[in-house]
Amino acid sequence: MLIGVERDPTRDGGAIASLQVVYSGGRAPYRIYHDDTEQPENPFKVLTLCDGTIVHTIRLTSGDGQSVTKKYYLSPIKCPP
Repeated sequence: MLIGVERDPTRDGGAIASLQVVYSGGRAPYRIYHDDTEQPENPFKVLTLCDGTIVHTIRLTSGDGQSVTKKYYLSPIKCPP
C-alpha cells in the first residue's frame, strides 16, 4: 500500500514513494522482494515521478517456505506542493 509521497529534490519532477506490504500468516522470518531485490525494511522507498505510475512486482516469503507474488499498479502518484 502507498503510505506517502515526497518530492525528490535531486531529480526534476522526481518523487519518492513510501510503500508498505501488509501480510498475515506464515512464520518469521519474512522477506520482501521488490522486483527481485530484497528490501531491508517495511515500509520501503521507490523512486518514481510526480503524476507518474508505479508498476512493479512484490514477492513475500516466510520462514516456513510459503511464498506469494503479486503485481501492483499505482497511478497517478500525487506529489505534495
